[in-house]
Parts: sequence; C-alpha cells; structure tokens
Amino acid sequence: MYSLLTLKLSKFVAKKYSQILALSVITLLLADICSALLKIKEMSVPRLVENGTEDSVVLDCVYSLDTIDDRNLVVKWFFNDDPEPIYQFIAEFGLRHASSRLQGRINLNYTVNNDPLIKYRALNLLRPTVDLSGRYQCHVQSLQSQDSKEGSMIIYATPKDIEFSYKAVTRKEFSAALRKHKTVHTATDITSDSYSNDEQHYSSSASELLCKVSEVYPIPELTIYRVAQDGSSPRSLDIYRPVQSNQQTMSGAWNSSVSVYINDRDLIEKYGNEASIFECLVVFNEINHEMRKRIQYFPVNEELRNVSAESKVQFVFTIVSTIIYIYHCFRLNMNKLFC
Repeated sequence: MYSLLTLKLSKFVAKKYSQILALSVITLLLADICSALLKIKEMSVPRLVENGTEDSVVLDCVYSLDTIDDRNLVVKWFFNDDPEPIYQFIAEFGLRHASSRLQGRINLNYTVNNDPLIKYRALNLLRPTVDLSGRYQCHVQSLQSQDSKEGSMIIYATPKDIEFSYKAVTRKEFSAALRKHKTVHTATDITSDSYSNDEQHYSSSASELLCKVSEVYPIPELTIYRVAQDGSSPRSLDIYRPVQSNQQTMSGAWNSSVSVYINDRDLIEKYGNEASIFECLVVFNEINHEMRKRIQYFPVNEELRNVSAESKVQFVFTIVSTIIYIYHCFRLNMNKLFC
C-alpha cells in the first residue's frame, strides 16, 4: 500500500516537473524571439519650424534591426490620416518612392549612413511650408515583426503686420449688434465693462473696431480691448460676444479677423472726453507667441457737438442780421457810413 502511494506521488511530481520544464523552455524561446523583434528606439521630428526659413528638415526613425539579417525590411512614412504612405524605402532593393502628393518636396537621395538596411530610413522634406504641418508616422516592417511611432510638426507663420482700424457705423448697425448682447469673456486677466440693454441709452455716434491678420499658421486667437495710456488695465469693451472669422487660403495658411462695436456716449460716461487706446492682441497658443497693436480713438461728444451747431447757427444769424442792418442804414443815408 505504501509502495503504491509512493509510485503515484512520483508520477505526479514527474508530470508537474515536465510541465514546469516545458513552460521554462517556451519562456526562453519567447524571450529569444522578443530580443530579435524589430523596434523603433527613437523618432526625431522637429516640433516647430518657421515657414519659409529652412531649405529642408529631417524627420528620422531610429530602429534596431532583427538579429536575423532580414533584407525584407520596409520603411514607410505616413502623413496625418492619409492611408497612402508619402515615402517608402525597400531595403532589399534600395528602392525609394515618394507619393505624387509630395512630388518634388522629398529628397530621395538623403542618407543617414552607408548601412543598406538603414541608409534611406529618414524623411527629408524640402522647403517646408505650412501645408506640411501635421502628424507624421514612421512604420517599420520585416518578415519577423513590425513597429510604428508618430510625432507632430508645426510649420508656423506669424503675420508681418496686424491690420487694426475702425470705421463709423449707423445707429441701425449698432442696434443690431446690441440685440446680440451675449457678453462672455474667457480671458481672466481682462476686465469686462457692464453695458445697458436700453438702446436709447446710446448715442448715434458709434464705431466698429476691426482687427485682422493674413497668411498665418496655426489659427491664432484675436482679442480687442481698451487699455490705459500706459498700456495697463486692459478692459474688454465689446457689447456682444465677438465671433472670430477664420478662412483658409490655398497655401494652407489662415486669414483671421474679429470685430467689436463701441459707442461714444458710453466711452465718455466711463472715461471722459479723453482719447481711448484700443489694443488688438494676437495669440498663437500652440507656439507660445503673441503680438499686439494699438490705435487711438477720439469719441464724439454729441452734447458738445449740438452746442457747437447751435452756436454756429447763432453766429450766422448775427452776421446776417448785422449785414441787413448796415445795408438799410446805407440806403437811408448814403452820405453816412454809420447810423
């Protein structure tokens, strides 16, 4: 009985040992296979490039090769969501191919070294412009394995100048803007003034401030506000939430603009008859860059204008009356110059 139990226990231990041994062998084989896998160790993509300033830029994809010399290696580069690769390198034949989309924009002769499996792995873009901004993916494949990584590049363009001006608007245009009153401000460092919803509160003298930039990338954020004479204390003066307009050009860049309405009576009530300094702030959040431009605006005081108009009428009336009086005097006595 004891011998039978010993025999069964020995068989059980032998079975478990063989299972453990088999698992160990499989683990070692998998580890060996994993060590032979093709891996992308590093991907080098310039984060920011200024539009029109570089002859070329290099996007590199550094990978480790299989332990087996696999000449069936293929390197593919993809741009944004396009399923067609913009560049391919077939190591076995040393072939390179560029998509027709970027014909003439990729240097097919650029090399990183003389290793035939690595030589043409990098993507060399010629004369980079804003239309080449986006996500780039490097995909490396062999018979044994494959790997991929991606990175983003922004080719930015800032405006040569900010176009900032104002023009007079009719009472009807201003009233239409007032009825859209939805003042919402997201900039925490800019104070918003309060406005009356009574259209009769405002004078007929009003203007539209317009700020715009052309051929820029990426899309900037435009804000118009009033500042003190020394540039401090920014205060938003738009009476409704301004909607920024963005239109893309054929080059891939953007034309952006924003406008706000101001009323002269409201400015005078808050700040007096002094000139107001308005500033347009253009912020490119993705490249951590901002620009600004200021203009001076003189509000029209309608009360003074009305007084001035009345004074002019009175002055003209006095002159005309005097001339008539002198004329009558002259007719009554031509020999006298004065009555």
